[in-house]
Amino acid sequence: MALLTIRYEISLSALREELMKTAARLRAHPQTTTKAADYDLLLKELEKLAAKEQQLKDEKLEADAQIDALDMMLDPQVDRLSNALLDRTGQQRDSELYQRYFGVKRPHEVKKPVLGEEVQIVKDFVPSLLASSDPGLLAIGQELDKLVKAAQKAETAYSEAASKLRDFRKVGERKAFIDKVNQKRKLTHGELAQMPHTPGSTLPRDFASGFFGHSKQRVVTIENLRAQIAEKEAELAELREDLKAAEAAAAAETLAVAAKERLHVEAELRKVEQEHKALLEKQSRLRSRLSPTP
Repeated sequence: MALLTIRYEISLSALREELMKTAARLRAHPQTTTKAADYDLLLKELEKLAAKEQQLKDEKLEADAQIDALDMMLDPQVDRLSNALLDRTGQQRDSELYQRYFGVKRPHEVKKPVLGEEVQIVKDFVPSLLASSDPGLLAIGQELDKLVKAAQKAETAYSEAASKLRDFRKVGERKAFIDKVNQKRKLTHGELAQMPHTPGSTLPRDFASGFFGHSKQRVVTIENLRAQIAEKEAELAELREDLKAAEAAAAAETLAVAAKERLHVEAELRKVEQEHKALLEKQSRLRSRLSPTP
């Protein structure tokens, strides 16, 4: 029977069970007892690896919790700004002051995403509010400035934590360990497969098959199916996190380009307005020169 290759997607708990079974079976047979030591060492190494993976997961969870907390703190400040602007404009949402901040998106639209896009939008508010001569708006600007900086820090921490965990699994220590396990299993399987052919041996020809999981004649049980489903769900969750990170990066890049374009358009608009004002003034002067002298 072909030896089952351990997949990279396997959970470390399932991998531990597989190694434990092999180590226990090797230890139980008098002719293979000494070979169990190698698997005991792998189990100790796996214990450290599992602790490292859990640490990386915890770091990601901590960063995610920070993002959720900051989102809950940022949303009320968006409402606070909206209400302050409405107080100063007589509840006129189409006023120039209100439109400066909520002309493109209304407060509920700004608050809808969990940070990400919201931070990019609110970040554009901050310089204007910090430059405001209105003490109330200045205070809101100072609070938003702190929250935006904290949110950007939290998002960076989340991105870095997700990247570390992804690298750990895909190209780092976890992958290297599974490669090591597969290599050791293959070597052990080969040695066990030769033992029945030793002169004087009474071992069955399929002796090696009793120490490992195999790709054929695998018993389908509820437990096996649940374990496979758990592995797939973990893989799917990781892919969703990758997608979330990619979408956030794309959205941030799009917003950055849009913000840069907006600044350019605003600068051009100010220039045109100034030129238009100068032309009107010049027109007025010329008309006054054409007026008949009394």
